[in-house]
Formats: sequence, C-alpha cells, structure tokens
Amino acid sequence: MNLKELYLKRESCRNFSGKKIKKEVILEILDEARLAPSARNSQPWHFWLVENEELFKKMTGDLREFTRKAGAMVVITTEDRVFVPQPRRYDFYSFDVGGITSHIILSAENRGIKTCLIGSFDTDFVKKTIPELKNEKIHIIVLFGKSDDKPREKDRFSLEDKLTIL
Repeated sequence: MNLKELYLKRESCRNFSGKKIKKEVILEILDEARLAPSARNSQPWHFWLVENEELFKKMTGDLREFTRKAGAMVVITTEDRVFVPQPRRYDFYSFDVGGITSHIILSAENRGIKTCLIGSFDTDFVKKTIPELKNEKIHIIVLFGKSDDKPREKDRFSLEDKLTIL
C-alpha cells in the first residue's frame, strides 16, 4: 500500500471488535515505530504495554465505553521533569512523542490494525492504577484493535486553506 492510501485508510476507531491483538504484533509495531526521529536523537519516549487483563479493565473502565473492546493498550510516557529554560534549550518531548505516535498508528494500519489515540484521561487515576508511572509524564494512550468498519471519507480543509507561501 502506498503512503497516501495508508493516510486515507487510517482513522480513529470507535468500534473495536473485542478481538485481542497478539503481544508479538504490538512489539513489532513499537519496534518499527521507534525509528521515528526525535530532537537531538534523544528518543525520550517509553512504552508501557498493558497486558494484564485486570489492569486493562481498570484503565478502560475510566475511559469511554468503546475503549473496553480494544484489543491492546500502550501508554506512552517520558521522564517527568521540569525543563529550565535556557538559551537554545527547549523541551521537545511532546513534539517527539507526537512523531512516534504517528509512526505507531501508521505501522498498525499497515498491518490492518485499527487505533484510537486517547488524550483525555485522568492522569491521577492512571498513576494510581499503574503505580510504576508515578515519576512519568503520561502523554497519550494508544488503543489497538480490529474492526470491520469501512473507512469514512476524510473531511479535511484544503491545502489552500492551510497554506501561505511567503
């Protein structure tokens, strides 16, 4: 599949089938995605694959109902630290996580696996539910799964609406 076809096919899934995604497949996706670029090649991200079924139920129990039928979950974090602004020193962690997340969802779609990015979560709840994350900055939760839904037509602004040539 060429890249544009992949872009047109990929969308946030809200109708997971409930079928589990094998750990090995998720590991392949993460391994492929880790090749994403990062500022100064810092690769600041850390992946937390939620394999424990009880933990998965707790986590999705605090999210919207459709998340409970996802087939796998990965929480993406970085070290939780305060960046002291200095000349030419920036905190690119959120930018870097955005880049690797894009690689993850496209790698998954390329394998026929649907994804949904969850950015609206209760950080305190997640850290209480997964104590190992207490010193981490939680950026996003990625859900993976299968779905028989056909891709919807993309409703996007035209390039002309979003481009200024100087």
